[in-house]
Amino acid sequence: MLSTILTTLQSLIAPSFVIASFFPVLAFWLINAAMLYWAYQPFRDVVGRVGGVNGVWQNSIWAAGFLIATAMTAYILSALIPRFQALMEGKWRWDAMVHWFAPAQGRRLEKIDDQIREVARYRIKLARKADIWRLRLQSAAEFGHTRNTGHNTFAANHAAAKEVQQLVKRGHSNRRLDLNQIERAVVLLDSALRENDYDDPLANDGGLLSDSFQKLLKLIDAVRIREDHNHIRLQTESYFSFGTQNLSPTSMGNIANTIQSYAVDRYNMNLAVFWSRLQHTVAADKDFSSKLEGVRTKLEFLIGCSGLTAIWGAIWAVVLLATGYEWIAFVCVACGGPLIAYSWYRVATEHYKAYADVLRTSVDLFRFGLLKDLHLSLPADVDAERTLWNELHELTAYYDLNNLRFEHPKS
Repeated sequence: MLSTILTTLQSLIAPSFVIASFFPVLAFWLINAAMLYWAYQPFRDVVGRVGGVNGVWQNSIWAAGFLIATAMTAYILSALIPRFQALMEGKWRWDAMVHWFAPAQGRRLEKIDDQIREVARYRIKLARKADIWRLRLQSAAEFGHTRNTGHNTFAANHAAAKEVQQLVKRGHSNRRLDLNQIERAVVLLDSALRENDYDDPLANDGGLLSDSFQKLLKLIDAVRIREDHNHIRLQTESYFSFGTQNLSPTSMGNIANTIQSYAVDRYNMNLAVFWSRLQHTVAADKDFSSKLEGVRTKLEFLIGCSGLTAIWGAIWAVVLLATGYEWIAFVCVACGGPLIAYSWYRVATEHYKAYADVLRTSVDLFRFGLLKDLHLSLPADVDAERTLWNELHELTAYYDLNNLRFEHPKS
């Protein structure tokens, strides 16, 4: 019976509402009912009396009443989710709290900036030495092959072989290679290559010298590529985790700021003003709009779960403390509620990155569609576009009378 009612509700109500609001509220009430059943004998008696009723109609009425109450609460939650999101984004009324939490976000950004500068210094040093190392090794290999043809006493216990193997192991463990250690390996292998013929097919080392030579050359190239990617990764993390606006006191708020920063920095487009208009253009693309709706639904689900968990923890902590229930239960609820709510928040923050990326993509793909919907001619280049969005922003937000030429479709 319950599954039939749920199926009927799903067919009547938008799937996004069912996932983002109804299911979290349903779990919320069931958990609260379980807490009441565990903590209070009168509630257990009521449940026992209700459960003793065997009539189908009576059970259906109770189930329908419960689901209707849950649906009504879910609508309340759907109205509160934007407020929950605003709180998680650090949009607080008390400046003192903002000033208290924002420095932690500043330290996170500063740490990323320090890593970017460190990688930049490393790349500069590596660029200066990498070509020299390659030429030195290739020259030594050619010298040994020419002067010591057929002679090879290189062995696995040679210092150069050990040094190269240590570098390979360190690289496989995803750790940065020390440039001084690479330098030592180059010096040792340079000496070994000059004293032996690395290209001797009948060498007693089974090709170990040739393998060490090739491994070190490949390692030098791999380090350069890896640090280039590392630099790009850190730059991306900085820009798409913080943007260019003032720091928010929360991680989610800083990720949210990247959406506006992206639109303004790239196109000079104030997305806060044009987003409601842009949604009309996005809705015309069914595939993209469904993707945006799916990402948004998941985010609202996580935000709702975090908010309801915090409410559950606060209510039951007060109830258990006021009624003098077992102190172990109070400690578990008082500590576990905020911890679980924070875990939901962290998951929501990670998912917010995907949501922000979809919104940034919508700006890239549909901004010209918005201009067409507004009957404005498309700009010829980047500078013209930035000027156009600025003039349109002044006209829309500040009511400045900028004269824009309309382009009407031919009938």
